[in-house]
Parts: sequence; structure tokens; C-alpha cells
Amino acid sequence: MEGNNTLISSKVKLWSVLCYIPFANLIFCVLSSVKYADIESIRFHLRQGLVLFVLLFLSLFIILVSYVFGLVLFFSLIIYHIIGVLALLTDTFLILPGVGQVAGKIPEFFLYRLLTGKDPSETWVSKE
Repeated sequence: MEGNNTLISSKVKLWSVLCYIPFANLIFCVLSSVKYADIESIRFHLRQGLVLFVLLFLSLFIILVSYVFGLVLFFSLIIYHIIGVLALLTDTFLILPGVGQVAGKIPEFFLYRLLTGKDPSETWVSKE
């Protein structure tokens, strides 16, 4: 029984960490939202990962307008990605300032329904 909990815990940690890999996090967030949508911890990290992806993508356009500001924003967001991974690896629950507040407003039920065509209330074990 103990080994099974460790396996689940390491699986949750792996998918959560994948949500913080710059630029690839969009793919991993979508995959984890479909495969492990019933695990609140993964939903939390995938929401933060999605916000970081959008901000990182926008920072590339900001670089075209203001090179210095865009680069500062870009590298700040890379640091946020690293902080998210480090927090996960040290088993620390961390709401990234600014990112976490926006991430909390993402309609995960809508995303799940859009990606799978299923009603989340029928398939999710834990509901908010």
C-alpha cells in the first residue's frame, strides 16, 4: 500500500513539474488536464503553467516593441518557471505572485469539457 501511494505521489509530481517546462508546458498542461483532471494538485499546477505560457508567449511580442523590457519580462518568467519546479521538488505549495491569482480564475471545468467532450461532474472524483 505504501509503494502505491509513492507511485501516485511521484506521478502527480512528474505531471505537475511538466506543466512548468517553458513553451512545452502548453502541451503538458493539456495532456494532464485530460489524463489527471480529477487530481486537484495537478489542476492547480496546470492552471499556473497555462498562465506562465501565455505570459511567456506575450513577452516575445513585447520584445519587438521594447527590447529591454521584453527581455527582463522574459527572463523573469523563466525564473518563475524554475521557482515553480523547485517548489514542487521540495514539496512546497506555492502560489506564484500575480500568476496564481490569474490562474485561479481559469475555468477548468470548461477546459475539460472542451478537450474531452465529457461533463467533469460525471468523471471527476474530487470537485471544488
